[in-house]
Amino acid sequence: MVALMARDKPVLPLHVTLLGEALGSLPARIDAAVSAPTRPEEAETDFLNATRFGLQSFDHGIRRVVAEANVLGGIVAGADAPATDVYRAAGRMEAILDGMLGIYANLYHLRVDRSLRRGRKLLLAAYRHLLGQIRDWLDDIVETVADPVSAVKKRGLPTSGKVELRLFLTVEAPDELRAFSDWLADMAAYPAMPSA
Repeated sequence: MVALMARDKPVLPLHVTLLGEALGSLPARIDAAVSAPTRPEEAETDFLNATRFGLQSFDHGIRRVVAEANVLGGIVAGADAPATDVYRAAGRMEAILDGMLGIYANLYHLRVDRSLRRGRKLLLAAYRHLLGQIRDWLDDIVETVADPVSAVKKRGLPTSGKVELRLFLTVEAPDELRAFSDWLADMAAYPAMPSA
């Protein structure tokens, strides 16, 4: 993101301002959906199948978020992107996140046997962690666009002339995902005993 700073007064390109506004509601939507997930119409009942589907879909969602982050970066770096491109890219990001939040809601509302509760708890924690990383990145974009002067000062950059801010999306596998993989391996190694 590039801003021209003149005596602590930023001049952001219009398409960058539009992008910040278009993405503005997403961090709060992620927080709300994670803290109080909407009950899906038809909840999955098979935890292991739901887990397989959820992991594949979530992985696909993360890859799409990263790809879309690159598109957003291209829009920001461009000299002058049309408003339609900005809103289209923000809409795609919103749709991807809606899908990921739907997966989280399905898992959250899944009724599971007591022996599977630890696995669901770990997987939910992993999803929250991953969604939190995306939310933090979106928050950074929105806050930087809303107040570029504070963002520049926070990073120790000059407050005059042409200033370039880089806002990277970093997605790291959370510890809970490793713990979930270990739990899943244990479940596979020790199948449930048949009831008498």
